[in-house]
Amino acid sequence: MKYLVFSLLILCVVPAPAQPMPPSIKWAAGSGHADLGQKVSVLIDPKGALTIDSVNSARFQLSDQPILHFGFTNSIVWLRFTLDNPTTDSLLFELDHAFIPTADLYYFNGTEGAIQRGGFQIPLYKKPVISAAQVFPLPPGNHTFYLRMQPYVHAIPVSLWETSRYQIKAAKEKLYYGVYAGLLLFAIAINLFLFYTFRRRYYLTYSILVALYILSSALVMEGYAVYFFPTIHLMFWYRLIPVLDMPALLFYCLAFLEVKRYSPRLYRLVNGFGFALLAYSVALEFLPLMPVLAINQVLALLVFIVAILLGVQTGRKGNKLGYYFVVAYSIWFVLINLELVYIQTGRPPHIGPISYVSTAIFIEAFLLAWLLIQRFRWEKQEDQRLQVLMQGHINKMHREFQHAIFSSKLEIQEQTFQEISQEIHDNIGQILSLAKLHIATMEAGGNTVLAGKIREAKTLITKAISDLRSLSHRLNTGYINEVGFDTAVRRELDTIRRSGAYTTELVIDGKPARFDPQKELILFRIVQELLNNIIKHAGAKTITVTLAFDEAFLQVEISDDGRGFDRNNFDPNAGGLGLKSMHHRAGLIGAEFELSSRIGSGTTATIRLAFKNTTETAPAVPEKNSTL
Repeated sequence: MKYLVFSLLILCVVPAPAQPMPPSIKWAAGSGHADLGQKVSVLIDPKGALTIDSVNSARFQLSDQPILHFGFTNSIVWLRFTLDNPTTDSLLFELDHAFIPTADLYYFNGTEGAIQRGGFQIPLYKKPVISAAQVFPLPPGNHTFYLRMQPYVHAIPVSLWETSRYQIKAAKEKLYYGVYAGLLLFAIAINLFLFYTFRRRYYLTYSILVALYILSSALVMEGYAVYFFPTIHLMFWYRLIPVLDMPALLFYCLAFLEVKRYSPRLYRLVNGFGFALLAYSVALEFLPLMPVLAINQVLALLVFIVAILLGVQTGRKGNKLGYYFVVAYSIWFVLINLELVYIQTGRPPHIGPISYVSTAIFIEAFLLAWLLIQRFRWEKQEDQRLQVLMQGHINKMHREFQHAIFSSKLEIQEQTFQEISQEIHDNIGQILSLAKLHIATMEAGGNTVLAGKIREAKTLITKAISDLRSLSHRLNTGYINEVGFDTAVRRELDTIRRSGAYTTELVIDGKPARFDPQKELILFRIVQELLNNIIKHAGAKTITVTLAFDEAFLQVEISDDGRGFDRNNFDPNAGGLGLKSMHHRAGLIGAEFELSSRIGSGTTATIRLAFKNTTETAPAVPEKNSTL
C-alpha cells in the first residue's frame, strides 16, 4: 500500500515531459511542391495572448487536415513545422488565401530571431513576396518555423514551393484571373450596350449584378483586387459586397422574370425583402464581425432559394423562362453549398485556381447571358407575331371600311332603284294609264286611217305600260324578296328573250330554296349585272343560266357564246365591265366569284354561295314593296 501512495506522489510532483516535436519535413531536390496540411502542428489561442516566446513551450497538436480549416473563429491560430532543406532549392511557404488579416512567420536564423509579416493588412508592396496570398521565403538548412495568423472563416491550403515553380503557378493564376474578369467585363459591356439600345431594364440589372459578382470574386473569394489596389481595406469589402449581391440578385430576378406581371403580391414581398437587405448593408459597420459572416451565409442561401422559387412561380404562370432560370440558379446553389462545405471541412478541394463561388459566378453569368439571348429571341418572335396580328387587324379594318363604303353604295343604289320604281308606278305609269283611257274614248268617225293609228297607239301604250311594270318589278327590292331568287332570274331571262335578240335558257338542278333575303337581293344584282355585260359587250346569241341547289350551297353559272376575251391580259379586279363591283358584291355575302373566258369561245361566270357559315352578312337594303 505504501508503495502505491509513493508512486502517486511521484506522479504528482514530477512534471509531464514536453510534447515531442513532429518529425521534420525533409525537402528533396527537384520536388517542386509539397502540401503541408498534415505535416504542421496546430495550436489554438482563443484570446490571442501567446507570444513567440511563450508559444515555444505550448502544446501543439499535429494536424490531420489536408487543408486547414477552423470554422467561424476570432481565435489566433499558431502553426509549427520543422523544415530540413539541405539542397540549393529556394523555397517559399504559402498560405493560399487572401482573406487572412495577419500572418506573421517566426524562425531563428543562427542565433538571431527573424520575422516576416503578411496578411491583407500589410500593403502588397511591403509583403515578403508580391502575392494576394500569404507567401514567405524560407532560408535553407534546418529550421523550426512558427506562424501566427487569424484565419476567420476560410479553409487554407498550406504548401511548400520551389520558387521558380511558384512563380509559374502565380503567373498562371494571374492569367486565369485576367481572362476570367475580362470575359465578365465583356458581358457587362454588351449588356450595357443592349440597355442603351433597347431600354430594357433587365439588361441594366444584369450588368449591375455581374459587376457585383466580379467584386465578390476579386475582393472576397480570390483577393486579386490587391493587384490593382495594393492598399485596399479587404475587411470592409468582405463584409459589404456579399450583402450587396443579394438585393442585386433579387432585383434582377424581379425584372428578368417579370414577376410583377405574373404575381404582383410576390413581387411586392420580394421587392420589400431586397430593400430590407439594402438597409442591413448600411448597418454592417455597427455589427460584430463573426455574427455578420454567419448571417451573410444564411441570407445568401435564403436569397438563392427565393430566386429559385420565383422561377418556379413564374414558370407555372406561363413564363417559359422561369424554369430555365430555376435550372441556372440550382447549379449556382449547388456550387455555393460546396463552397460552404469546403470552408467548414476543407473538402472537396477546389478544382483549379479559383473557388467554387468564383466558378459559380462565371457559369452563372454566362447562363444568364444565354437566358437573355433566349428572351431577346422570344421577344422578337412575339413582336413579329404582334406585328402580324396588328397588320391583320389593320387589314381587317381596311376590309371592314371598304365593306362599309360598298354597303353604303349598295344601300344608296337600292334606295335609288326603289325611288325609280316608285316614280314609275306613281307617275309615269299613271300618266300612261290615263293616256290609254283617253285614247279608248276617241272615235275615228269612219276614218279608217285614224282608227288604225288609234289602235296602234293603244298597242304601244299597252306595251310601254307592260315594259315599265317589268322594269319597276326588277328594280323593286320588295318584289325580288317576295318572288324569290330563282323566279326573279327566270323573269329577267324572259325579259331578255322577249326582246327577240337572244335565245335564253334556264336550268335548275335540285330543289330551289329560299335563303337570306339580303343575300338573295345582292346575288340577283350580280346576275343582272352579268346579263347586262353580255348584252352590252359579248356579241352573243345564246345565254344559259344554271342554278344548282343542294343542302349547303347554291351555285349560279352564267355562260354565253359571245366573242370572249383574253384572261391573261385582263384583271377582273382592276375595273371595267363592272367586274370589280361584282367581286365586291360577292365578297359581301361570302360568295366565291370566278370568271373564265377565251377569245372566240364565250365567257362563263360562276358564283358559289354557302347557305351556312358565310364569312360576312349582307348589308341592309330598303325593303319597300311596290307594284305597277
